[in-house]
Amino acid sequence: MDLATGRILARASGLNTQITHGEELITRIGFCQREGGTAILQRAAAESANRVIASLAAAADLPAARILDVTIGGNTVMNHLLAGIDPKGLEMVDAAVPREPIRARAAGIGLAVHPNAWCYFLPNVSRFVGGDAVGDVLASGMHRGPDIGLLIDLGTNGEMVIGNDEFFASVSCASGPAFEGAGVRSGMRAMRGAIDHVAIDLATGAATLTVIGGTAPRGICGSGIIDAAAGMFAAGIIDPSGRVQAGKPCVLPGPDGPEYVLVPGDASATGREIAITQADMTYLMDSKAAACGAVGVLLKKYHLTIHDIRHIHLAGAFGSFTDLSSVTRFGILPEFPAATVHPIGNGSLGGAYACLLSQERREEAARIARGMVYHDLLVDLDFIEEYQAAIYIPGRREFFPSFFGRG
Repeated sequence: MDLATGRILARASGLNTQITHGEELITRIGFCQREGGTAILQRAAAESANRVIASLAAAADLPAARILDVTIGGNTVMNHLLAGIDPKGLEMVDAAVPREPIRARAAGIGLAVHPNAWCYFLPNVSRFVGGDAVGDVLASGMHRGPDIGLLIDLGTNGEMVIGNDEFFASVSCASGPAFEGAGVRSGMRAMRGAIDHVAIDLATGAATLTVIGGTAPRGICGSGIIDAAAGMFAAGIIDPSGRVQAGKPCVLPGPDGPEYVLVPGDASATGREIAITQADMTYLMDSKAAACGAVGVLLKKYHLTIHDIRHIHLAGAFGSFTDLSSVTRFGILPEFPAATVHPIGNGSLGGAYACLLSQERREEAARIARGMVYHDLLVDLDFIEEYQAAIYIPGRREFFPSFFGRG
């Protein structure tokens, strides 16, 4: 960005090469137990960022040394790793996480910009709610008004924040990867060749689908998986426990039991059928119960109902591309009859952008982080109850009035 005008000069993205040392945050924390592990992951993060910085500088036709200020909106583990702080204490439920922003010189963390540039990390809240969630809140504006809002960010990890201008509370759950296409046999990222939307004929069970790029399908991404699961339930292909029903249309025997075939092998780009297996459904049911259960915990602790929520802020690709009707029909999130839905896109990036340009926004981010209550679901008895209620489709009767009203 041009710091004088706020104009965006270039955009770029890239993969984080830390993935070679562990796909999940917990795995990376474990890697840091090895001698020199934290330093290895710090270099990997910096090198990944530097490749993106180089492409940005080239696109803007500016030397990277002209970059004088950097803001970073990452989760707590990634903030620690890029800053070179050992994250091993984050394994502990009672981990003490400072809520003040991390600041470092670019040269000190190996970023290839002006060596004296300051790097500002949006502040963390807890071990699994970090600067990315604070950026989401900042970008949503939910902290500026009296109406109660609910922020949902189902990325690699799931973060939920509830609140308004008087209070904030947050939780984190392990629900995101399934909704990004990970852990599903035919799953893939939302890229060219991915099935992104699915409609299932209730009479024939046949799937009508769209594919990113308009090509032959290679797999199915998160939004398509959610559509498929919701449609399978509506068509009776799965029962309320997520069990695939043998004998239903388009359900064929597979190596691990019956599976629903979306695309036969001769119609896919890979020559392999694209299917939703029983193992996939078991994984998806666990993920959906975790997400809905996490929201249920926040509502229960603050004595709120689905009718009290006035704004739903959906962050990330989940919020931008997923059909919300499929989300509620499958039971990932409750229905919120009185709420307006606001897709905010990449809220962590939006928050970082705001903090890059404004000291006032940095002060807002600090206030958000300091004032946010965190409930750790790993040791929360309410979550066990809410998870168990959400393990069936759609979930609690009071969360899905339109579904149970039909019955």
